[in-house]
Amino acid sequence: LAQAFCLWFRDGDGRRRKVRAPLLCAQPMSKAARILAPHTVAVKRLFVRTSGGLEKLLERELQSLQIPGAFEAVDGGVTAEGPEDILWRIALRSRLAESVRLEIGDPFHVTREGAFLGNLHSMPWEAYYQLTPAAQPPRVSIHTSNSRLYHQNMLKEKVRQVFEAKRQEFAKTLADDDDRATAVGGGDPEAPSPPMHVQLQYDQCIVGVMAAQNLCRRRYRKAVGTLPLRETC
Repeated sequence: LAQAFCLWFRDGDGRRRKVRAPLLCAQPMSKAARILAPHTVAVKRLFVRTSGGLEKLLERELQSLQIPGAFEAVDGGVTAEGPEDILWRIALRSRLAESVRLEIGDPFHVTREGAFLGNLHSMPWEAYYQLTPAAQPPRVSIHTSNSRLYHQNMLKEKVRQVFEAKRQEFAKTLADDDDRATAVGGGDPEAPSPPMHVQLQYDQCIVGVMAAQNLCRRRYRKAVGTLPLRETC
């Protein structure tokens, strides 16, 4: 994977300039990179899905849009790795993307149920889901291929068990911290949790949360006039 990306911006004279900023912050960043790319600390891994046969076209489109990150065409879409705002840039600007899935944690090798549960417990669920008592459990989809763990209903039940265990841990944490419990509140019982996707292929497991879907149904409309600069608008 690429160790750096190029960030384009316009200076005071309107000229385009390019700054090379590292994807992984293992080495110290330059002053310009820290100012112009403060979001590079959080590196996200995404899977951008598209129709069959359009994977290479989607990869070239993302590169032509100058979206910072590393892209690789695979079966069914494009894998992407880059700064935190890469998700919003793809969802807003790509014309070939149909959905975007955000990976939770790192991929892991698993052949037994106990190892599958242990890796699920170690994932940062609280960063992607509401764990309040009023929160709805996510809808889980499973895809298995050439793996020892292949029973989809069993895997779905394990994911639900881990979600419930995480919710109980979160409730216990709130009970010990009154200030945090007051700030969190009861949550919105009507707000659905984003769907979760678990992919097992050759005993390699990738867990992701659906971050953007049905992008092909986005609606556009033409500007009808010049945008006024009054604060009352």
